[in-house]
This record gives sequence, structure tokens and C-alpha cells, in this order.
Amino acid sequence: MEVCPFKELKEVEEEICLKMMLWRSLSEWEELTHRWYQSEVSELDVRKVRQVTGEYRGRVNHLMGASEEDQHSDVLFHLDSLVSLLEEKLPVLEALTDSALRPRHWQEIDASMSSSLPRALTLAHIDQLALHQHAHTLQQVAHTAQLQREMENRLKQIEARWEEATIPIKDYTRKDMYVLGDLSHLDTLLLDTDLTLHLLLHSQHGLHIKTDTIKWKNTHTIIKHTLASLREVEEEWVALDPVLTTCVAQETFTLQAITFVTTSIFWTHIITKIKDEPHILRQIRGGLLREELVQALSQIEGLRSCLAPLLALRRQTCPRLFLLPDTDLLHLLTRGEDTGGQKWCPHPWTLEVRNGVLIPGHWRSEMVSSSLDTMKPTDI
Repeated sequence: MEVCPFKELKEVEEEICLKMMLWRSLSEWEELTHRWYQSEVSELDVRKVRQVTGEYRGRVNHLMGASEEDQHSDVLFHLDSLVSLLEEKLPVLEALTDSALRPRHWQEIDASMSSSLPRALTLAHIDQLALHQHAHTLQQVAHTAQLQREMENRLKQIEARWEEATIPIKDYTRKDMYVLGDLSHLDTLLLDTDLTLHLLLHSQHGLHIKTDTIKWKNTHTIIKHTLASLREVEEEWVALDPVLTTCVAQETFTLQAITFVTTSIFWTHIITKIKDEPHILRQIRGGLLREELVQALSQIEGLRSCLAPLLALRRQTCPRLFLLPDTDLLHLLTRGEDTGGQKWCPHPWTLEVRNGVLIPGHWRSEMVSSSLDTMKPTDI
């Protein structure tokens, strides 16, 4: 009597395991998709949905490869089609749940669909409206929204950095007086801001924030000019302060010294305010600080204009002073006598030739026998 051949137990076991995986996968998938279809699209974790869908796609591919094509069951084909249907919707889900979308983007989507999407949008609505056929359009809108959000974030970064930006202040040589510290970090921030604003103003993705960008462009210009004016006023003030605040200067250049006192009061007031509140955005006051600094700079330049003819006359009467800069000459003319009855004067023989150029050399102290010793305030 012939015995019918049986498959090996191991092969039967593998087939049973595959069938169990198939039916279990189908049951789990139907349960998952039922829950997803009951939820609004905005409440779905699309990243998790994509991850789970990828896992089930892997299972289906494994089951497909574990048997010959002519042996694939209808159940396996059914599971494959269910997973494929959801895979088609993933680009739509990702586009519609993009956090960069704003009301204007939803209006654009409605216009492209020729109808308004339901507020409580679900996967069932996506099926009914066949939104997967418009996946490319939806992805384009979402991509544009991302680029626009990037432009918005760049502008917010500018605002945040300038909100924290401060003007450094350091002590001056005189007590209770201050001057500007190192402003290089503000120069770097100005350059970065200028480049960013240029990008925002010339990008098609920054058109929706163009008004705010222009406002910041104006603020950037005010900050830049204010810092430049602060530097100019400080430079002029520091150059004149040591010479126009001496007793001799008050006798020699009375009117100029009085005017300089007024300028010094203003500078001290401004620099003290900055020390107390160093945040630059709170100091510029819409450009008012710069206007005040420009006025102060005009006064200081007026002082220099008044002193220039006097210094020129002094150079004519004393040729040895011809090569001295105005600041050094002022410094010389306003020096008082020391305890030895001596005055400071550049010695006529201390002029040096360097690289073919005649320049003043070292300062020397000596008893001056020229007409400089007999100079009176009225001679200037």
C-alpha cells in the first residue's frame, strides 16, 4: 500500500506562521486605520502614521516574497491595497498638517481646490474630495509656507538680537566721567542685520513681511547713524577736553572754553544715561538721540573753526610750531608753568626725517627764550 507524501513539518510550520502574520497584520491595520479615520487630520501625528505605514509595508513585502506569486492569497492582495491607499495620502497629510501653514495658505488651498475644505478635515474627507490627486499643489503651498516662516524667523532673530544689544561704557580719565567702550560687536551686528534685511527685501518669500522689514531697515539706519555720531562726538570731545578745561585755556580761549563746558555737560548727560540704560533700542528714541548728537558735533566743530585762525596766526609768529597738529598745538599753548618755572615746547632740533618726510620728534623740557615765553592771552 502506497503512503501519500507529506510536507516536512518545518515547512508547514513556516506557512502557518506566515498566515498568522497576514491575518494579524490585516486585523491590526483595519483597527489602526479605523481610529485614524475617526480623528481630525489636525490631531494626527503624521510622523507616527508614516512610521507605522512603513512598518506594515515591510510586512506586506515580506509576505509577498515568502511565497510564489501564483500562491499569493486574496487576503494578502487586499492588505497590500489598503496599505497602498494610505501611502497615497501621506504627502497630502504632511502638507495639510505643516505647522508653517497660515490662514492665507488655507485660502490659497481653497482657491486651488475650487471649494473650501471642511474645518474638521478627516481622512474620509480626503477620500471624498480625492485630495491625493492634488498632492503636488498642496506640497507646493506647504513648501512656500516653510520658506515664508524661515523669513519670519530671520526677522525675529534680528529683533531678539537688537533687544539684547547694549552700548558698552568705560571710565574716563576724570572721575565720574565715562566714554564709549569697544563697539566692535555692534559693528558686526550691524553688518549681519544689513545682509539679512537685504535678503528679506529681495526675496519673494518675504513679501508678506515687507512692511515690518522696511521698519527694521529704518531702525537699522538710525542705529548705524547714531553709533557713528556717538563716535564722532566722543572723538572730538576727548581731543579738546584735556586742553580746553585747564585754567590757562579758560584765560586764553575764554569764549571757546565756556562753549565747551556746555558741550561737556551734554556729553556727560548722554553718556551717563547710556551707562544707566545701555540697551541701544531704548536710547535711540526714533532718531532723537542722533539729532542731539549732530547738534553737539556742530558746536564742537564750530569751536575748532574758531580756533583754527588763531592757531594759524600763532604758527606764523612762531614757525617752529608749523608742523604741529592743531590738538598738539592747543595742548602746548594751554600748558601752565611747573614748579621750576619751565614750559613745554618742541625743541627746534627735535624734528626728524623718516622715509623722506619731516615730522616732529620727541618732546623736551627747556627754558624757552623765544617769543612763546612772553605770549599773552591777548596775543592769540
